[in-house]
Amino acid sequence: MSVRDHAQERLVAATTVTALVGARVYGRRGRLGGISPDLTPEAFTGDGEILPSLVVVEEVRAAAQATKGGPPLDIHSVHSLAVWCYQHGGYDVVDDLLRAVRGVLHRHTPAGPLAGLVWIDCRWDSDGPDQVDPDIGLDACLRVARFNVTTREVAP
Repeated sequence: MSVRDHAQERLVAATTVTALVGARVYGRRGRLGGISPDLTPEAFTGDGEILPSLVVVEEVRAAAQATKGGPPLDIHSVHSLAVWCYQHGGYDVVDDLLRAVRGVLHRHTPAGPLAGLVWIDCRWDSDGPDQVDPDIGLDACLRVARFNVTTREVAP
């Protein structure tokens, strides 16, 4: 399970999140996935307006080998994880979503490795400005929360 998959699974399991979006928590790998009327029709009303939804994206992974004081094969990585919060025509639900997402992910450490990685820490980094996503709709309001996840590779 990837860092993105774990974060998505954790958000789906959180009642503070699902109370706002239901099951509309999606993942995106590069250009694949995300929200669109074709891929996720349940995320839209019959009039094509987006319902409150989340998209979890792993944006960047930077690795550092031979960390100071560690064994020569100790590889640490920092993953930039973004959670895109959507709603139609305003930011009131987005604000509540951002608070819920931070409550679920900030300072979270899962038990056990994920896909050969030990998840050391997850820290909230920032929230982006208010945006409108024209690819989703003229009133598709969006704000992005970013987290830094530090991991260490598990020796085979």
